[in-house]
Amino acid sequence: MDYFVDTYLNYDVCHFHRKMWNHFETEGSRTINH
Repeated sequence: MDYFVDTYLNYDVCHFHRKMWNHFETEGSRTINH
């Protein structure tokens, strides 16, 4: 659980910021696997 929290949820040390998660207004490909 600590890994998940530190990697995705803890804003100070997370590797993937929440802004990157949001694809609501994304037009075109949402992944690099297109």
